[in-house]
Amino acid sequence: MKTKHILSSVLLGAPVAAMLLFSSGAGCILDEDFLKVQDQYPCEMDSDCSEPGFTCRNGFCAIDDGSAPPCEDQDEDGYGVGTDRRDCEFPELDADDNCAECNPGAKELCDGLDNDTNGSTDESISCENITDCPSAQGLPTNTRWSCSSNQCVVIPSIATGECDIVISCVGGSYDTAEAMSKSCL
Repeated sequence: MKTKHILSSVLLGAPVAAMLLFSSGAGCILDEDFLKVQDQYPCEMDSDCSEPGFTCRNGFCAIDDGSAPPCEDQDEDGYGVGTDRRDCEFPELDADDNCAECNPGAKELCDGLDNDTNGSTDESISCENITDCPSAQGLPTNTRWSCSSNQCVVIPSIATGECDIVISCVGGSYDTAEAMSKSCL
């Protein structure tokens, strides 16, 4: 059963009348003037703010100004979760919001993680030239990236003769055994 309450308030010295309609157990129905001059009203979902033009934001009824809700980004990598990611730095869905190194914009690394969140771990990285490969950070000493047959590969810094080999990523780390056995590293 709905009951009407007429409330008066003073905003900058001018009287403002506003109406608040309470619905039993359904939250509150607000009009725009009332919300602007009174405190916030709790809600759990948009339907709790059943007056047109209001949405539930951060647990309170607020005027729906068309802006996005705050970005839900647990790992603070700029990629968010949820259905509305307009306020996130990047609009793509973060498939692993507990790993800042794992997001749609990351390049795959040899670390046992699915960095680019494509469902595969430590897979080859496609390249057209060396700039498509990740930075040298995390590579074994005396190695470098190379773009060979359109794939980023790790090779010894001096990759000639017997040392012209590819160092593979196995189980989240680079397998340098062959290169070490040939004294390439």
